Amino acid sequence: MFVMVRKSVGIIVRRVHMPRSELDEEIDWLLRSLGFCEGPDDVATDIFRSVLRGSYAQEGIHSSDIRARKKLSHGAVVYHLNSFINRGLFVREGRNYRLRAGTLHRSVEELEEDVLRTFAHLKKVAKDIDERMARQAQSNLPTRSRRSYVIEVE
Repeated sequence: MFVMVRKSVGIIVRRVHMPRSELDEEIDWLLRSLGFCEGPDDVATDIFRSVLRGSYAQEGIHSSDIRARKKLSHGAVVYHLNSFINRGLFVREGRNYRLRAGTLHRSVEELEEDVLRTFAHLKKVAKDIDERMARQAQSNLPTRSRRSYVIEVE
């Protein structure tokens, strides 16, 4: 079995009004909240729903099945599938596409873990930059300003 996973290149988080318990509305809300689509009639939404159903059928779904069911062009289907893969929500297993972690809940949890790891790394790099910039600023001060004095207090 070949599983293709790409690193997430970006997650968009939006504050969107939560609908009332209709399954399709909740799926739309989740996708809009993560910046994956703009609304219920969006091509990405149709493709997401197809892959979601295929994931719960334990087999995933082939791009040609999505094209046939939704009457979409090959290019449109592949573009959106790759977008979901690049953003970390789908994986490709052989010729089929599925949710990255088997369930939608676990896939969203893994996205959260990706974001937390990324922010931990960003904070580490930012701290390093701050320290280096402070040292550089200190070394650029005139000599007189760089002197340190020890004051003993009794």
